[in-house]
Parts: sequence; structure tokens; C-alpha cells
Amino acid sequence: MGDFMSAIGVAVSAGIVLILRSRVPNSNRYTMYIDPLISLFIAAVILIPTIPLVIRICKVLMQAAPEHINVTQLLSDMKAMEGVKSVQEMHVWSMLRGDKVVGSVHLVLHSAATATATGNGSSNSPAVDARIQMQQVMRRAKKLFYSSGVQFCTVQVEFHVEEEQLLPSQLEELHIDDAAEEEHVENAPLIDK
Repeated sequence: MGDFMSAIGVAVSAGIVLILRSRVPNSNRYTMYIDPLISLFIAAVILIPTIPLVIRICKVLMQAAPEHINVTQLLSDMKAMEGVKSVQEMHVWSMLRGDKVVGSVHLVLHSAATATATGNGSSNSPAVDARIQMQQVMRRAKKLFYSSGVQFCTVQVEFHVEEEQLLPSQLEELHIDDAAEEEHVENAPLIDK
């Protein structure tokens, strides 16, 4: 379409200049503006339809949430799920032409001890009950994504653990890991620029 418009514009401007120069005396000072004006018109005709396409491409590249997905409602539904303490991250974006919608969420559940204490009275071990609870929350989160129009999703689930819930050996291990990480950062080599 742009090439066709350019060819027509060149032909029209050449025809106008030829006619004006042959029939109107001293028309040179006016005819030199015809070609740039028609070129600007052709550029506008080509650029105006591309603006929505550029906006849509920018939204895909910036991973913006599609307009047809109510992210605020989806986030509040995730927070309202049974067993969910908090939603650390939730991201919804469209891929390619915008027809594929992807979502990811990181959910923090109430501690495993709380989950098993208020559990369903099963005779499973606490680890099995915790795993069952995680799977149930993941299934509910995926259903929420799918019902909102998200075709592909990733759900990450973890339990919130208070330090007072840890055994002394686990607490000691946690602090040893923190100390090792701090030592690693302090002894990291400096890079000269």
C-alpha cells in the first residue's frame, strides 16, 4: 500500500509541476513546494495506520497485561484462596500477537504446622498433608488463571516458616548459611574498571 501511494504521489506531483510550469508564468517559486507537501501527505497516510500496531508491539515487548484480563480481580482472588498467607509476585502478559496469555504467581502459604494442625483430620504424616495442601492450592490457582483467560501459567508455592517453628538444628543451619553468604560477599574479588 505504501509503495502504491508513493508511486501515485510522485506521478501526481510531477503532473502538477509540469502543468503549472507550462501554463502559469513565474510558477517556479510555488512548484518547488508541491513535491515536499505530497511527500509529507504520503508519509502521514503510511504512518497513521501503523500507530496502533506500534502500540500493540510495545505492550508485548514491555510484557503489559492484556486489557481483557482483570489483573486486580485475579490478584484479590489469589489472596482470598484458603491457606494463602500472601502473594509475593503475580505477573500476566501476552506473547507474540497477543493471542497467547501467560501468567505466573508466587504464593506463600501459612506454615506447614498450621496447615496440618487445622487439616482435614487425615492420618497422613505432616509432610504428606503439607504436600496435599500445596497441590490443592496450585490447582485452585491454575483454575483462577484459566477462568480469567490465561492459557499458560506457572504457580510457585512455598510455606511461610517462622524461626520459632524450626528445630534448634534447623535454626543453627539457617544461621550458618547466612554467615557463609555474608563471608562470600565480603571475600568477593573486586573488579577494576
